Amino acid sequence: MCTSRLKFSIITVCFNAEHTIALTLRSVQAQQYENFEHLVIDGASTDATQEVVHNNAYSKLNWHSEPDNGIYDAMNKGLQRATGDVLFFLNADDRFCEPNVLQAVAGTFVDSPELRLVYGDVFIECNSRLVSLPQPRALTRKILAATTVCHQALFIHRDAFKELGAFRTEFSVVSDWDWIYKAVFHNQLPTRHMPKHVAVIGAHGISHSVDFESEKWRALRQYYTPFEIYVYRLIPRQLSQARRTTRSFLRRLHKNLRPLYKKIFVVLNRLLSFAKGNRHL
Repeated sequence: MCTSRLKFSIITVCFNAEHTIALTLRSVQAQQYENFEHLVIDGASTDATQEVVHNNAYSKLNWHSEPDNGIYDAMNKGLQRATGDVLFFLNADDRFCEPNVLQAVAGTFVDSPELRLVYGDVFIECNSRLVSLPQPRALTRKILAATTVCHQALFIHRDAFKELGAFRTEFSVVSDWDWIYKAVFHNQLPTRHMPKHVAVIGAHGISHSVDFESEKWRALRQYYTPFEIYVYRLIPRQLSQARRTTRSFLRRLHKNLRPLYKKIFVVLNRLLSFAKGNRHL
């Protein structure tokens, strides 16, 4: 297949995103690769989101607005409307980091047509700075128990959804994790990491504001044994917490002892001065 014949469906789900969605729209419109559609699935926003989208509209943009039952219900609505060969979910607080992202991803799929999942690396926006978040190079059981591939890094061939189905809506924040588990472990879909940053994840996404550990455990139990969960997730997390606690304790100890260090230094200087004075007598 010629690279330009591969069509992308960029799906942006949003709700009351008047302050963030403009950057998302502009980053998609700026893509140098031309064969794509951009579907904005809005959950009946009550702010100025529709006005912002209208002001940033372009020929490839399709806007749909109606109430939904959560983020994954909205993403599934995007799946139903998508007509592309490759699908990508870019939320209203996220954006492409370069104009050549789709071109690079298209080349990877065309060079290796057996691939069903292609993913790159991402940046996270933190205090107005971009912090690199490299994605796992290999999707092993051990790695995926501890982390996952950010959906903002993941490009999915539509045949993968035909094989696995849509996202499960009983999860509120980890259904993409669950879908990846099924893709990698149950169906063993051909996957490749692309050494390129593809997106910037905004600082106000739902996963930044919700404690999803309980949901994560529910998903893990469907694909891992209790022993694997304990070894691959619980122990590393406890060790990580212990390291953070130890570093914090040492910093506080050093801060509290600093005045004592100064007093000891003063006393030593006085003793040295006294000793030098005695030698001159």
